[in-house]
Amino acid sequence: MEKIFIKATMREQNSRWQSNVKTVNTPKIARFNAAIKLKNREEVNDLIQFIRDPANQYPECLRDYVLKTAQSADLYEDNITNGSDFDASEGQYRFHPHGFLLDKKYNLPIVSSEILQDKFYRYNKKDTFASAMKLIAFYLPQFHPFKENDQWWGKGFTEWTNVGKAKPLFDDHYQPHCPIHLGYYDLRITENMIEQAELAKNYGINGFAYYVYWFKGKTIMETPLENMLKEPKVDIPFCITWANENWTRRWDGQEEDILISQEHSLADSKEFLIYMQKYFLDNRYICHENKPVIIIYRANIIPEISLIIKHWREMAIEMGFTGLYLIAAQTFGLKDPTDLGFDAAVEFPPHDVHSKDVQEIHTGIHNEFTGSIYDYRQVVSNKLNDKQTVYNQHYTCMLGWDNVARKGKQGNIFSMFSLGSYQNWLHNNLSKTIEMATNKPNYPLISFVNAWNEWAEGTHLEPDQAYGYGYLEATHAILNKFNGPTSFYKLLTEQLDPRQGTRKPRRICIIIHCYYIEVFEKIFRAISQHINMSEVDLYITTDSIKKAMQIKAITNDSIITITPNHGRDILPFINFLRSLKIAGIEYEISLKLHTKKSVYRSDGQILLEKNLNNLVSNAAMKIVERNFQENPKLGLIVSNVCFIEHKTNDNERMIFNEIIIKEICNEIGIEFKGSKFPVGSMFWYRQSAFRRLIDIDSSNFHPEIGLPDGTAAHAIERLFSEIVKFEDYDVLEI
Repeated sequence: MEKIFIKATMREQNSRWQSNVKTVNTPKIARFNAAIKLKNREEVNDLIQFIRDPANQYPECLRDYVLKTAQSADLYEDNITNGSDFDASEGQYRFHPHGFLLDKKYNLPIVSSEILQDKFYRYNKKDTFASAMKLIAFYLPQFHPFKENDQWWGKGFTEWTNVGKAKPLFDDHYQPHCPIHLGYYDLRITENMIEQAELAKNYGINGFAYYVYWFKGKTIMETPLENMLKEPKVDIPFCITWANENWTRRWDGQEEDILISQEHSLADSKEFLIYMQKYFLDNRYICHENKPVIIIYRANIIPEISLIIKHWREMAIEMGFTGLYLIAAQTFGLKDPTDLGFDAAVEFPPHDVHSKDVQEIHTGIHNEFTGSIYDYRQVVSNKLNDKQTVYNQHYTCMLGWDNVARKGKQGNIFSMFSLGSYQNWLHNNLSKTIEMATNKPNYPLISFVNAWNEWAEGTHLEPDQAYGYGYLEATHAILNKFNGPTSFYKLLTEQLDPRQGTRKPRRICIIIHCYYIEVFEKIFRAISQHINMSEVDLYITTDSIKKAMQIKAITNDSIITITPNHGRDILPFINFLRSLKIAGIEYEISLKLHTKKSVYRSDGQILLEKNLNNLVSNAAMKIVERNFQENPKLGLIVSNVCFIEHKTNDNERMIFNEIIIKEICNEIGIEFKGSKFPVGSMFWYRQSAFRRLIDIDSSNFHPEIGLPDGTAAHAIERLFSEIVKFEDYDVLEI
């Protein structure tokens, strides 16, 4: 009877509020309406989550009101979905290592990240931005008939001829790639290039690297570029990549059947640079410090290249420039080109990427297929773990490479591509570009993507029938994170960082991973109130330039690293420990915090507050200082209210983590005994107690799909105290 009465009361209240919902003035609704007016996206979505939570008993009309109001204002972020919305056997999650946890039967709350789902995306007009970070796409000008192709392949042959006849060679093999937007365009029509430039700029692409085909004074497929020079409406910056190899019947597998050959010499190279002058002098040409940027595809096949480069630089000065910015593509085994006289290298995937052949996980493979199938996810994982080079290097990511359109059943395929993996790769490359620029004032903030339109090789930013404008949406979302002025990038790359030897380390280290900027403000207020910040080196990892700028406004005396939202707060922490080891820095005491929100939990904010109250109060600081000083075997200090037992009766806190915990324990050589773990991963620690933590292979961390449990980050959270105790250090609860 009581339940019936309550339901009736709620119905009456719902009916009463429905008639005048916009005038309702509860404190939460008032805050919500104010946030809408201020376009405060984070506040709006926090309040939506609270109001739409059934436990808070807001009537249905108000729950609908806040949702529809935010959607109409374009402020709604669909952060929480239910596991029942996903089918682990379908779509982008089919091959994800943790994809099974999205199965309907687990009914896990899924927190959507900013990583895009694999689906069709429609065109969206974007707000333009002028960032110091530049992304250039390699561009193939072959999509038009020309005399040589008519002679070699038949009248009217273009690159589209191969693209259109490609066939799938196994189950779920995405072929053929069919273009939309411009369709099967002809690059002799300059309007197509005008539209490409507009499309690229709309999604944040800063320029094209056009291929030029020069053979001992002869050029082929130059018509589109000649037309581009005549038409200023092709309004996008560009540079040139000299494709300086023999032209062969490569896609027929006849590598030795040369159609037109290169004959490199000093004289020919000089003639090539004279030919390039008309491009250099175009006001759209990309220069660095008044030096035209030029990329050489195969630098190590040019005899006397060092001498040639010397002459090239002199010729550029005679043309009115201060020199050339010369980049060598890292193809066919070339690594460091600076000994040859180049300024930098540029990655050129799929050259020098690594993955095992994964044909065994695919079904329905054509019985005449003799090519290779690689794992795109593994390629990305390996690239995320690449170490920074000493020489100047520019970074390049690719889309899902697949050249069966050219090589048929002998093709090389990088399967299991996802927009999320591509975004992780691109974000990592832009982060590494900042790292490469650190203390190198002459290094340009330029990164590359392969490619704008390599349709026959299955790697193209241009929209297709499968993803629509998804490749461009994914790219824009990451570029937007790096939208910042040159002045801030200069500040970021000139930080006084003990790891770079630019100043001595202080006594205390605090490392904070900042994903939610409003939570960072709360954390910083707490630590600055109770800790003497003049004794602290404050390191912060975050995922965007915008957040970095906000952090610098709060605390200028901080050392910020931009890192992908990959591995949550755990992988950035492991990488930070590695950087300290490389630099030979050992702090007396260290504190790890992060901007924990746990939006899928009702107690998410409470966990943060409990950790802060117990770890950084005045009383806590006295305990921390005294105990670390008195006990050299103290390795970890945790908040007692957030240090919880692994449940053994029903394995509630292990059901999704047990397998990966065992794998990581085997990897770093420890035994898991199921002791307590610090919920929220916030604690004071001694660096030496985490010696084994940096041995965890970063490939354990996979692209983010919003899981609240069952990932490497969740497993390692359960291993912090295990690692400390295995090293014979003590754990103290306060």
